[in-house]
Amino acid sequence: MRGFFLLSLSLLAAVAVGAARSAPPSTGPAVSCNQAQLVVLFWPQGHGAIKSVDFSAYKTPHLEIYKDVPGYPESAFLGFAAANKLTSFATACRSKGGKLGGGIKHRKTVTKQLVVTCSVPKDALVATRPVGRGLRVDVGQKGSLVVSATLKPSGSTFSYDSKRCSSGPSPR
Repeated sequence: MRGFFLLSLSLLAAVAVGAARSAPPSTGPAVSCNQAQLVVLFWPQGHGAIKSVDFSAYKTPHLEIYKDVPGYPESAFLGFAAANKLTSFATACRSKGGKLGGGIKHRKTVTKQLVVTCSVPKDALVATRPVGRGLRVDVGQKGSLVVSATLKPSGSTFSYDSKRCSSGPSPR
């Protein structure tokens, strides 16, 4: 089923049609997913198929956001953003007014793939916006970010608050 989802995202990029289980792609208003913990998978070069978690190959630099539950079941999916400016959010994430800004207090920046689990305010926002040839994704509240990623065809970066997030290896 996950393969179908990623295939749908690829088709979406080609024909601009919304995936069945998510809101239409948007780089518009921020969304709130009403979670106190988020798991973010950062793939700066994309990834091949990962059978252990039933991920199909997706070679475009991207990130995925999940609820904090064991594994990465589709039922825990919250959001997706890629360097090709494709975004998708679960229907559980609602558009919400407000802007994000400010910095990350205990900033750690990486360029390698990893997984972070972060404590966020329940009303935290996830916002995306185009930047040059890529996409920026911010997670947090006005004046305080927990996560910020710049997804580009090459040279993607991922920053997170090391006091609010713990990191670990990506699924293999």
